[in-house]
Parts: sequence; structure tokens; C-alpha cells
Amino acid sequence: MFASIAINVLTNTLKDTYTYHIPDEFADYVGIGSRVMVDFGVRKVLGYVVDVMEKTDYPGEVRDIVEVLDFSNELTLEQVEMAKKIASDTNCQLSKAMDAMYPAFLKSKFRRFISIKDFNNLDPHVAVLFRDKKKIILTSEILKKNPRIKKEIERGTLELDHDVFTYGRRKLLKTYSVNKNTFNIYESFTGLKKKLIDYLLVNEDALLDDIKDAVDCSTYLVNSLVKQEILVVEEKPLVVKSEKDKVSLRNRSFNFDQKQIREKFSNLSNKPFLFYSNDEKFNLELYLDICIDMILKDKKVLIVTPTLITNYTIYHYIRNNLMGFSILNFSSDMPNSDYYSNYLRLLNGDVEVVVTTKVGAFLPLADIGTIIVVDESNFNYINEMTPKYNTIEVLKFRAKYHNAKIILASNPLTVENYYRYFKAEYHMLKYIVPNQYQATLVSMYEEAVSDHSVISRALEAKLKATLNSNKQAMLILNARGYSNHLICRSCGHIAKCPKCNIPLTYYKEKEEIKCRYCGSKIDSLKCKCGEDSYSMLGIGLEMVSEKIREIFPNAKVLLIDSDTLRNYEDYQEIVVKIETKEVDIVIGTNNVISLNNYGDFNLVGLIAVDNLLNTSDYRASYNTFSLISNAIKNSDVVIQGYNLDHYAIKYGIQANFVDFYNDEIKVREAFKYPPYYEVNRLIITGDYKTMYHCANYFKKAYGVLMGDPNLCLGPTYVKIKKGVQLILKHQNYEKVVKLIGEVVNKFDGCIFNFERYPRSFN
Repeated sequence: MFASIAINVLTNTLKDTYTYHIPDEFADYVGIGSRVMVDFGVRKVLGYVVDVMEKTDYPGEVRDIVEVLDFSNELTLEQVEMAKKIASDTNCQLSKAMDAMYPAFLKSKFRRFISIKDFNNLDPHVAVLFRDKKKIILTSEILKKNPRIKKEIERGTLELDHDVFTYGRRKLLKTYSVNKNTFNIYESFTGLKKKLIDYLLVNEDALLDDIKDAVDCSTYLVNSLVKQEILVVEEKPLVVKSEKDKVSLRNRSFNFDQKQIREKFSNLSNKPFLFYSNDEKFNLELYLDICIDMILKDKKVLIVTPTLITNYTIYHYIRNNLMGFSILNFSSDMPNSDYYSNYLRLLNGDVEVVVTTKVGAFLPLADIGTIIVVDESNFNYINEMTPKYNTIEVLKFRAKYHNAKIILASNPLTVENYYRYFKAEYHMLKYIVPNQYQATLVSMYEEAVSDHSVISRALEAKLKATLNSNKQAMLILNARGYSNHLICRSCGHIAKCPKCNIPLTYYKEKEEIKCRYCGSKIDSLKCKCGEDSYSMLGIGLEMVSEKIREIFPNAKVLLIDSDTLRNYEDYQEIVVKIETKEVDIVIGTNNVISLNNYGDFNLVGLIAVDNLLNTSDYRASYNTFSLISNAIKNSDVVIQGYNLDHYAIKYGIQANFVDFYNDEIKVREAFKYPPYYEVNRLIITGDYKTMYHCANYFKKAYGVLMGDPNLCLGPTYVKIKKGVQLILKHQNYEKVVKLIGEVVNKFDGCIFNFERYPRSFN
């Protein structure tokens, strides 16, 4: 027996697979998806089995597999096929794609063992291995010495099992109760905090999910009360109880337009569905109705979300409405033991619905009937680490593999997907409710003259009204620090980072001059002309915060930046403050718009929104339109800027995607951007002279191959990457991959980093 193995060695020229011989003692344990150790050159390396053959036509010497790490197939055939697709789609090594299929606990600290199930009938030659032990770790050495183990497992005298050092302990459940010694503190609570305390005073030793369902609060609020010692947490062993009564599965009630969408989804197939809706309540109802339908058909549902916030929102909604059914959640925020427990339940088929972030996109879920991708336009679906895949493309592959339906939900749609809809590649499900909120445009030319260059008079008036009505407001600016442009008073030169070559940012609170890309601090700033005096241009978050505190000294202001949001625990605290109204005004970058769902916001101020249009990304117009249309979905919006006549701003206020698309698609076509051309990114690193020579050689060859020298942009040096960047436009991916392979073989001294789905071009 022979195995085709993908070798996990980092090199430009390594081919996808190598052939190795399977020794007889490993024959029963090596299958497609197994991890093995093999001799490669002068060292032992990890490999992944992608095929098993009776014979091989390889003419040279075939080495033996040295060791087997998994004594049962840890990957399904579907996962192996997904890995092959990722390797093909992203031009990465197959071994890297195979590695992505394994959950973290299967990559390390994993062991298999055998235990005695029937000692009286156990083969004596095998029994002697145990001595006084009831179970022993199963290793390759033991298998080589005693091949009868496999037969005894089949006979039922031995049992093959596994555990994980970190996750294999007995499952414990956390229960919550009120600390009666803090009565003088929680007696004064109001709002959600009071509701939570009242619930726990009646329902002692409650589980976290029960608290969240009953109080309609977040995990963050519960954790904050634990931190303050208001709540007491106890860990108790899991006691398996009889299954809860399952709720009666009844389809949801929809209005006429919603029924039309639901029936359209039921009656059509063979293509992905685009779901365009600005009604979050209907979105959840539709997802739930589809889950009910799939459960009745004995099929599984996979719901994938881009963020933890969305993940928990959907998970608790589905779980609360499908009590008694197995709704599993997977995310990077889960404790290892919970993830492991859910994973084993999934393997055993104890699941109806899976709700996950992209970490669960490769889960070995069988019998999938529907895949739902929430907010599919979110950049979080693009994996930045090797392999640099697009999660949505993988999920489309899974839908096809299972002959399942897939819904790509977003608000707004992406330009690329709307174009494909017109090319008859997608079905469309559209449900838009009239917008009840208002937008105010403020030109900052006149405001600057009146010394309102940061906060306009219109925004100031609306903020005052918001605070007086005991509501919350949010101010968004896509620039950190106090000032993001330092200009020499003598020669007008803008100070830039010596490593990244982008403008430095001044942080007033810490009296620091820092690069927002690499984080480098500049202790002493001196211009090339010899001058060390600089003027500050450009608005940063700190400047906005300072101005707001001047105008509204009694307001509770929360500035969210890289200093206040260092980790997930910080994020939890921020959400708690918003939920419990310990904050009046939130100030942050574009990413804080998602916090709108947690508070009582009725105003969003977009500061210098036209700056978004000037970023070095062909998606700048779409990002601007998306930010405005999502901001106005739940709140009144004030939009400040100097150039507000751009179509992305005009149509964003109206949430008018169709007219935005009609203008944007013309620009995309004229400049050869998606959906007409694919755009990739190639970073070449190495010796300074060699990498430039390589990049220019590639550019010349690319122009000849594609018949247009303007389809390759660059090379430009990217200091943060320590390499040169080429932007590739094309309509033939296979040609690009072939050319990269040829140039890789020609330039041994360079390393090529190819991104088929670049998140940015900086």
C-alpha cells in the first residue's frame, strides 16, 4: 500500500504531494486525511495523506511512513476536497490548506489510547501490554510490536478512544447566583442590571444561557458583575438529564411580501441566493423558519457570521426559539472545553443547527441542507494568514458538495454579486422597508470659517438634543490619534514613518508621535531641511474627543481606539458600559458602528466622511456607501465633510443601492476592476536588488502574457512588508498562477506571497 502525502515544508518550489510506502503495521490506520511523520531529506517532517493506492508508478526509491499521528481518519473526504480547492484557489501548498481543516486541539496535545473492555476474552499477548493499567497510550512503537491490537479492537475486547490533555477533563458547568453580601450595591441598580439581579434572586444557580434568554442581556454584562463580585460563580459537574421537551415546530407567520420571499426560496434551487434586507427582525425570522424546515426534513443548517456580536445574537435567537433541539455554537471566544465538547457532539451527529464564525467553516458537518452566510460583504471572511482563502468561496463549494442551498445575506449587496445576479448566476431575495431616519449634510467650508472645523453647529445642536432626551450618540472618524498630518513649518514637508512611508500621527494624550501601521514611536522629529517645528493638520479621534468634552463637559464620553480596545475583555467592558447607559457619547473608527445594536442610540455623526473616498482601495466608494447606509438604518445621521457631492454619499443617504451600483459599475469597468477583472496582490521579498529585478521581470512578462502592460501596477516598495508589491488585474487566473510558478523557479533568492483575495492594498 502507498500513500500520496502533502509535505508540510515551507518552500517556493515544493510540489504538492510525494509518494510513501505504508508499512504493514500501519495499513489499518492510515487513510485519507491522516497525519503522518515521514523522512524528507535529512529530517523528519509532518505530512497529510491525500490519497491511498494499491500500487505506484513512481520509478524511484519509495520511503516508508515513519509514524502515524492519528489512528483514525480525523478528516472527512469533504474536508480533503475543501483543502484541495483552497490550495488551487489561492496558489498555496496543499499541506497548508490541509492544516487549516484541523481544529486547534487536534493539532497538538492530542493522544489516543486503548482500554480493556473484555479482559476475560482478551488475547494474552495484548493483555501483557497493560500490566496493572486499565488503559495505555497507543503509539506507533506499540503497534509495530503488537499488530494484534487492531484485531482485538474489532473483536470488542479493546476500545479505541482519545482525549486531549487540555480539553479532556470532565465537563463542568458554570452556575451563577447573587452575592448576598453586596446587597448595599445591587439595591441601587436600575435597567438591565436590576432585571438580571431580580431574576437570579428567584432563580439561584442559573446557567449563563438561561440568564441571557430570560433577561435579554449580553455575556459581557454578566461577566462584569462577576468581576465586581456582585455575582458568584460555581463550577459543578455536568449531570446528564433527560432531554428537554422539544418545542413544537411551526413555521413562522409572515406578511404578504415576506411570504413571497419565503416561497421563492423554497421553490428555486441550483444557484446561490442573494438576500438583501434592511429589516433585522425579518432576517432572524427567516433564518429560524429555514432551520425549522430543515429539521423537519432531517437536514442540518450551517449559519456563518463575520463577528462575535452577530454570532451570539443569532445563536441565542435560534436556541431560544428551538428549545430542546441541538443548536451548537462555535467561535474563537469559546472556552476550549466548550469548543471540544461541541465538536464531539457534532461528530456524533447530535446537532440540528450550527452557528459559527469563520473558525467553524470547515467543521465536519454532514447532511447539510442549507448554508446561511450573514453579512457576506464583511472583510472578516477573508483569511489573512496562510492559506489566504475567502471563506465564502469555500462555503459555496460546501453547498455544491452537499447539494444544499446557500444564502448570501448582506445590506447592502456587493457590486460584484449584484453584477453576477444580472448575469443569471444568483437568485435574488429582496426585502427593504422604508427608512424612517433622516440625514443632514454639513459642508465644512463654512464651518471652518466659524471655528467649527471639528464639530459643526448642526451636529452640536443635535448632540445637545440627544443628551437632553437621555439618548446616546455615536461619532465616527476613520483616523486615530490627535492629528494625522504633521507638516514642517519651514518647507511644508509632511512627516512620514521611516519604516512604512506613511504620515505619522500625533497622540496628544500620551505626547507621542507614532506610526499607525507599525506602531513605531518617534522620540525626536526633525525635518530634512533642519527644522524641528511642525504644524498639525488633519483631525484625529483625540481631537474630536477633546472638542466634545469642551462643548459638553457633563457628558459621559467614551473614546474607543487601539489603547482602550486592546483585547476582547476590553470589548466586553465597553459593551457593558453602553448597555447600562454609563456612556452618553461613543467616539471611534468605522468599526464601532456595530455597537449601535447594544445601546439606545438615536444619533450618529460621521466626521470627515469624504476621507474614506480617498483611501488607496478600489472599494473606497462602496465602503463609504455601506457605512452611511448602515448608520442611517437605526439612527438620524449628521454627515460632515468638504466634498459631499460624491454619488456614494448621495445614494448612501437614500440607502439607494441600485442607483449607486449604476454609477459605480461604470467606474469599475473603465478602470478594469471587479466584477470585470479580478484583482490580486503579489508581494515579493528578498535581497533589495534581486526582488526589484524579479518584480520588473514579472511585470514585463505579465504584460506580454495578458496583452496589456497596464494590467500590472507597480512595483512599489511596502516597508511594513519589507518587499515590493504588484497589483495584478486579469480575467484568467490559470495564466497568472502559471506565470508565478515560472518566475518562482527562475528567481531562487526571492519569496513570493500571493493574495488572491486582498483585504487591503496598503
